[in-house]
Amino acid sequence: MNHSGSADELAALGNEMPAMCEDLMDEEPRRNVPAETAEAAELQPIM
Repeated sequence: MNHSGSADELAALGNEMPAMCEDLMDEEPRRNVPAETAEAAELQPIM
């Protein structure tokens, strides 16, 4: 992964990640998928 930010910016981003992870775990976004999906994607046959 390339990042053009400074070491301080990377450290700040690293500090945000655990909180973002906790939020996602609390919200369980996977449960929203059925409501956000009208139909399954069409699969192309493998030849």
